[in-house]
Amino acid sequence: MILTFIVLNVADAVLTCIALKKGATEGNPVMNLFHVTQPLSIVVWKAVFVVAILLILWSSKRLTYLRAVNIGLVLVCIWNMIAIIIGR
Repeated sequence: MILTFIVLNVADAVLTCIALKKGATEGNPVMNLFHVTQPLSIVVWKAVFVVAILLILWSSKRLTYLRAVNIGLVLVCIWNMIAIIIGR
């Protein structure tokens, strides 16, 4: 589950960068809060969030929650692919 979480976050970061380059807008309110729109800043913030989430779940012994989070990330990646295809 941890590897899946990491891979899905990498996919999300890459797809987000492609979608933003094609004219889409960032849909993540946290990224919007910090005005994260450049590829490098997306990757850095994404890495920080991934490590923070894993540490929180690991320290609280709730790694099983990653299953639900991973499902959400799959949906986000699908959303990003749709944004890339339709150009929004």
